[in-house]
Amino acid sequence: MFELASVQKFYKSQGQDLTSADGKAKLAQVKTDLIKQQEDNILVAQGASKYGIKVSKKDVDTEYSTLSKNAGGDEKVKDTLDKLYGWTVDDFREKIRQSLLQKKLGEKIASDAKLNGGAQKQAEDVLKQVQAGGDFAALAKKYSQEGSASNGGDLGFFGKGQMVPEFEKAAFALEVGKVSGIVKTQYGYHIIKVTDKKDDQIKASHILIKGTDLESWLKDQRNKAKIKQYFRP
Repeated sequence: MFELASVQKFYKSQGQDLTSADGKAKLAQVKTDLIKQQEDNILVAQGASKYGIKVSKKDVDTEYSTLSKNAGGDEKVKDTLDKLYGWTVDDFREKIRQSLLQKKLGEKIASDAKLNGGAQKQAEDVLKQVQAGGDFAALAKKYSQEGSASNGGDLGFFGKGQMVPEFEKAAFALEVGKVSGIVKTQYGYHIIKVTDKKDDQIKASHILIKGTDLESWLKDQRNKAKIKQYFRP
């Protein structure tokens, strides 16, 4: 199994003993993770086909050029790939292609109204409660599906460049005490309230109703799919 051999080579290059008890346990987990990864690759390919998503050679070339430049050039990339994983540049390019395919599929899923209609409807219902005078912090604690929920949705102070573009644009356009409409980002549907401003930073709270992302879509597809595993340790 090519992927397993690559991981084994990487661990050995880091001086890890895969024959020890800890090493064997780690290797067993790697095998489980690789099986899941292969299943995900199949499901992503099927999803991409359904949505008509393609990754062109130009897409891969552009991403490879950026990564190569950041890594110190093509020769450095070749040496590192061979030393750590036993990969060729073509192997690496295939990894890039798979990564870009997942990214494009994730974006398509996040914008699919059929998959996200329920989340959008819930966000709209919560917004109506806010607009009717409901306590924002209490509603955040009740409905928000993000770590800040326990703090009433409080995100603290932040400046530009710290949030995803859609969230930032909406937040910085609000006056203190005002509440946004529904703001869609890659994470789902946000309702934002600005609570303070200081210099070039703002303090805001939000309520997030999560939409369907790639991982939740994959989980759902795994549950529906009939996947047989033929891998033997």
